[in-house]
Amino acid sequence: MDITCRGFLGITSKLDHLNDAGVDAVWLSPIYASPMADFGYDISDYRQVHPDFGTNDDLRDLVKKAKHLGLKVILDLVPNHTSDEHDWFKKSEASNETY
Repeated sequence: MDITCRGFLGITSKLDHLNDAGVDAVWLSPIYASPMADFGYDISDYRQVHPDFGTNDDLRDLVKKAKHLGLKVILDLVPNHTSDEHDWFKKSEASNETY
C-alpha cells in the first residue's frame, strides 16, 4: 500500500484496501484548524478542519464512505484547552464573564 497519500482524499482512496485488510476503524489525530504549535492539539476553530488535510466536505465524504464499508472513524479531540488564537481564549483574556 502506498502510504504517501495525504489528507482526507488520500485516506478515502485507501478505505477499500483497509477494509479488505480487516481494518475496522481509522483514527485521525488532530484534524481541526490550528496554528500547529502543539501538533494540532491547539485548536483555533472546532468548526473547520485544517486546510492541510482537506475541506469539511472531504471529511464528510471520508466518513460517509467509511460508514458504507462498516468502518469506524475516530477523531482525536482534546476539549480541555484551545489555541490562543481561538475566540474562547481571546474572550477569556479580555475578562469576558462568560469565559
